[in-house]
Amino acid sequence: MNLDRMIDKERGRRIRTAIREVLMRDWDPIGVKDEPMAADEYDMYLGDIYGLLAREAPETSISAYLREIEIKRMGFADFQTPHRLDVARALKMIPFN
Repeated sequence: MNLDRMIDKERGRRIRTAIREVLMRDWDPIGVKDEPMAADEYDMYLGDIYGLLAREAPETSISAYLREIEIKRMGFADFQTPHRLDVARALKMIPFN
């Protein structure tokens, strides 16, 4: 296997793990962060968030995506996460190199 490809895979895993940690620790709209069996609960959103971060999307776009998940996928139309922008900021702090 090509060394560059191995490094890219490891980098991708590291970034996805960091995204997962931020989502569980800082976002967690369904309240499962203290449930070990739910560690992968938000994994279906990792790829899209990874893409937003890779494209250097602004915090407001990331926050809007999180809100879209809350409404369209979780059914939380009235749910307010006042710290959603803080979550986006934490995601933007994940090193991409």
